[in-house]
Amino acid sequence: MIIRGKFKIKLKFNIEYITYMPILISHTGSFTDVDVERVISQIELLRDIPQTIRKISFLAVEVLQNIIHHSDSNRMSYFNLSNGSGCYVIKSGNLVKVENVETLFKKLTGIDILSPIEVKKEILVKLETEDFSKKGGAGIGLLSIKKKSQSFTWEIEVVDNQWNLVHFTITV
Repeated sequence: MIIRGKFKIKLKFNIEYITYMPILISHTGSFTDVDVERVISQIELLRDIPQTIRKISFLAVEVLQNIIHHSDSNRMSYFNLSNGSGCYVIKSGNLVKVENVETLFKKLTGIDILSPIEVKKEILVKLETEDFSKKGGAGIGLLSIKKKSQSFTWEIEVVDNQWNLVHFTITV
C-alpha cells in the first residue's frame, strides 16, 4: 500500500517512480556529509542560471540532510536529480520504521494544507521558539522544501511489517 500526499491511496507499487527524464545525478545506499558535498559539487557544474543552481543546491541539501538525520536506516535510501520538460526534479527516498510513520504522516499532511504565506509564518514561529528536536533540527527542513520548490509531493510505501519507504518528489 502507498499513502500519498493529499490523501490519495494506491494498493500496488507506483510505477511513477520510473522517470523518462535524463538523470543527471544519482546516489543510492548510505549517505554522509561527504556525499552531500559531492552532490552539491556536481550540481554546481550544471549549466543553468545561477539562481536555479542555488535553488537546486538548497533543496538538495535539505533533502539529503533529511535522509542523513531522519532516516531510520540508510540501506534503501536514494537521491536522483533529473532534468526535462523545462524543470528539474529531485526524487529521494529513505526508510522509516513503522512506529515512526504516524508522526511523519501527520507532519506531511499538515504541511500539505499550508498556503505559501502560512509556510513562511510557520518557519518564523519555529525559528523564534528555538525548539530543537533530539536530532538537532528546528523542524523547518520540510517547510523550507515546500517554500522553495514549485511542487513537493510525497508517498509512504509499506515495505514490510517493520519498514516504510518514504518518497519525496520535488520540482524546481
